[in-house]
Amino acid sequence: MVTHRKNNTREIALIQATLACVARHGLENTTVRKIAEAAGVTNGLIRFYFNTKDEMIRAAYGHFLDNILRATLPDGADDKSPKCRRLGKCIEAILSPPVTSADTVTLWASLLPMAQKDAKMSEIRRAFYRETLATFAILVRDAYEEQGREVEEAQLHRRVVALNSFIDGLWINGGAVDSNIDQDDLIQVGLHGAAALLGLPESSLRQELLPSSAVPR
Repeated sequence: MVTHRKNNTREIALIQATLACVARHGLENTTVRKIAEAAGVTNGLIRFYFNTKDEMIRAAYGHFLDNILRATLPDGADDKSPKCRRLGKCIEAILSPPVTSADTVTLWASLLPMAQKDAKMSEIRRAFYRETLATFAILVRDAYEEQGREVEEAQLHRRVVALNSFIDGLWINGGAVDSNIDQDDLIQVGLHGAAALLGLPESSLRQELLPSSAVPR
């Protein structure tokens, strides 16, 4: 049984080579030999980390989705922005490179068929979806709290699902190979639509609030 170790640079290099091969050759034409050539290693070394090609694809898929999630997460305690603006920043990050790009969306589409058929890949995809919804739920709940509004959990969940679906659609369209949507326009549509879906002031998602000492008198 192969044991995978977190933060292993060799394993990460193999995962990145796997993603590069899928992007270049497509999922069906990606082979262990091609991955080995891309990584500059032998097939034997690959088998030290992964038993099968499918196992490599699963690890690469999880790594790919994790990178997307980490690229869009708020800065946490270090972010002193108003809570509504934190939600706006998250939406902007999703609709900006590298998350919204032809390379990212094409790679996602290439991996999707296996994610729909392979049980382990499906679970990776579902876990990513759950974590995305959980992140949005925290941001939206905080935004409502900042606006002095209360929301029931069931209603919050429905709005978060709607928001995620809306942003997903923009992400796919904005990252399509033949997309001619201007990035700034994409972000503006995202912020406008999110504000409308959630019933929040659009300006609260867009602007940093000035500290009281900086407000002109």
